[in-house]
Amino acid sequence: MLILSNTDEKAQISSGILEVLAKESKSLTIQKEGISLEFSPQSLINQEIKDELKENIVGIEIGIKEIPAEERAKILAQAEIGQGNNFFDVGGRIFELSMEVVLNNSQASTGEISNQFGDPVAVTIDLSDAKIAEEDISKLTGIRYEKNENDLIVAIKLGGVYNPDTKKFTFYTDKFSMYGVLKSQELKQVNLKIGEKIIKVNEVVKHIDVAPAIINNRTMVPLRVVAEGLGTEVEWISSNKTVNIKIKDQSLNMVIGKTIPGIDSPPVLTNNRVLVPIRYISESLGAHVMWFSSTQSVHIVL
Repeated sequence: MLILSNTDEKAQISSGILEVLAKESKSLTIQKEGISLEFSPQSLINQEIKDELKENIVGIEIGIKEIPAEERAKILAQAEIGQGNNFFDVGGRIFELSMEVVLNNSQASTGEISNQFGDPVAVTIDLSDAKIAEEDISKLTGIRYEKNENDLIVAIKLGGVYNPDTKKFTFYTDKFSMYGVLKSQELKQVNLKIGEKIIKVNEVVKHIDVAPAIINNRTMVPLRVVAEGLGTEVEWISSNKTVNIKIKDQSLNMVIGKTIPGIDSPPVLTNNRVLVPIRYISESLGAHVMWFSSTQSVHIVL
């Protein structure tokens, strides 16, 4: 475990430590007042880091910076928190997370990398000073603040779990940006695992008759249970093997065996259940999807 003081904003991890973590398949925790990060072996050592290690880099730097109160207020205002988008501030802090490669040259300069991880990173934020009512615990969600195509800050729901004993909230992210915790009036979380006929919807366990599977190197999930778990309506039209999905004021259609624009794997019919690529769930239903390669599990948040 690496522990940063209140004044430290970067944790340096040498290439030697990275190689040991990879070889011994060990996780790494970095802790700073108010927040901790846990990297599994798969999350810290992604392909980009592996490639850089071959070039004898010095190591990597993980940045953890708490956003000052004035800047925090500006972020919340630009993301329109509490202004009709079903997000509400609970008073928690916002942290900016980053990762850079330390290059092996005379200046020991740093270079930006993609901040994408092989496996999602666990982020735990202390909410001891936040205003959390008991009835709001199930509505809490980790938030990633990022800029959209119009260069405006938007809030991305990541879900997560609150521990009432420690008053800490843990969620996962697959890349670094700015992070905090908000209350969402509309929060759906679905968890599945390849090969298992169990699905969790907002922590409620349900049994399903067809398990998620990997087909042609694509992660395929049962459409109806996932879509309904996310609060959408699904209609099966057997005459032309078409599925109709109704999302608020939108209607989406897909046909068994036919590819969807931008996605190379078509929906398939298995034991009278429609399986679709996980990417379709993300792009068509507007959900955030995370894939955990180490456990072959899927976390979907809408």
